[in-house]
Amino acid sequence: MSSKKYAAPLQIEVRSSRLLLMLFSCLHLVSFLLLFLMPLPIELTLFCVIFIVISGIYVVVFHALKHSSASIVGLVWDRNDDWLVLDKSGKQWEVVLDGNSFVHPWFSILNFKQENKWLSQSVMLLSDNVDKNDYRRLRVRLRVTRNNPDSSASA
Repeated sequence: MSSKKYAAPLQIEVRSSRLLLMLFSCLHLVSFLLLFLMPLPIELTLFCVIFIVISGIYVVVFHALKHSSASIVGLVWDRNDDWLVLDKSGKQWEVVLDGNSFVHPWFSILNFKQENKWLSQSVMLLSDNVDKNDYRRLRVRLRVTRNNPDSSASA
């Protein structure tokens, strides 16, 4: 008889992030400034300015500050290797962790795919928007399950 490696689900609260706010603000400001150094027609420049402003507002509101009702504010990874995602409005749904997620000790980008949707949804985890102990446990559990694909298989 086999038992699950993880008896308790891993619950991660995702908060707003000052680091993401600074990173996104700097990246969009630099792209805005570089745009005016390029010899482009004024119509194309204006279109790019609008695109950069909309992109900046979206990533800051959705990912950095978590002010959108669709912002992901919680993750649950249960012992059956099923994922639940919770948004700020209180909705929750089951998702599958996409294989092209990026995990690093400093930050991680987890991509989740819903069964009936063709776009994936990303969650950015940094040292200032998640509990350090939960983040460490997440990285260890991802490493163990990635190195041993049968670790979650039930007998």
